Amino acid sequence: MHVLFWNTWLLRPRILPGRRPLPGSGWLFAPNVDQRASLIGQALAGRFDVCALAECFEPEEIERVVAAWTTRQATFALGPGRGRFPCLTGSGLVTIVDGLNVCRKVRYAFRSGLDWRDPDSFATKGVLLVTLELGRGQPNLEIFSTHLVSGGLQWPGSQIDSKRIRLNRMAQINELIEFIEAWHDPVNAMLLVGDFNVPAGLKDSKDMDSEYQHLAAKLSRLGFFDLWATQGLGYGPTALFQTTAELQPDPDEPDRVVDPETCVLPGERLDMLWLAQPAAETGADSIVRPDRPHRWAFPRNMRYGCSGRLSDHLAVSVRLHFNRLC
Repeated sequence: MHVLFWNTWLLRPRILPGRRPLPGSGWLFAPNVDQRASLIGQALAGRFDVCALAECFEPEEIERVVAAWTTRQATFALGPGRGRFPCLTGSGLVTIVDGLNVCRKVRYAFRSGLDWRDPDSFATKGVLLVTLELGRGQPNLEIFSTHLVSGGLQWPGSQIDSKRIRLNRMAQINELIEFIEAWHDPVNAMLLVGDFNVPAGLKDSKDMDSEYQHLAAKLSRLGFFDLWATQGLGYGPTALFQTTAELQPDPDEPDRVVDPETCVLPGERLDMLWLAQPAAETGADSIVRPDRPHRWAFPRNMRYGCSGRLSDHLAVSVRLHFNRLC
């Protein structure tokens, strides 16, 4: 099973659902949303079994993305919709499953981390669970996708200190953990994907960000391990690049990025994949074996996106193999 997560940067806010976008959205938030939404769908359709996407906020953009999936086997799940003030738009979470049986969809909007001074709080942050029924005596796979508050922007005249932003995000992490504990069946494997807006540190670094350590400690109690930290090559930044010139295409797959083992590129690893095996005490007779994760840039047209890419984030993917234990 080939699974991908991607923050698609289809950011075009509207005050009222279905109405015109805010004036200046193209230069203030994200450029060429209509064109990029269609190109994003074309880039993904038929290449992955599961695509968990973030920042697909409005129905118009979602329809443009999913229009590329023309097979009847494709299933679409939407994350939380608009919430209470200041949440003027939905979560932006969309999971597309192609050719696999979906047996459960659950969505949840975070109650914490909302601050009207932070434009990021206008989105309904939350989590989306899609459970896949694998059959043939295999355990199901629970795929949780999320997008935590960033706090990187503030309205003119407002001020939020960095400590408050981190506390807001940690509160959302706690809610995420509670949601997983409430809905997880221990006989199933879990894959948690998302834009956590928590910068991961270098492998084995003593200077690893304390917020990432908090996240990793919380998730490790549920059996999760960070796939890039354990099996990825190099630092693996996915966003906040000062330059994208060093994002070299993979000779075997031009849409994929070469992962240098030693070079540290400018940027931060905010988009992550976390895997948890079925609980041993359940007597599960299968295990999930992940391949090395990869990053994707999806260049399509130099007029769109960021430096010729379709989003300001790289996508991350992993192939999962389901093996029966002897």
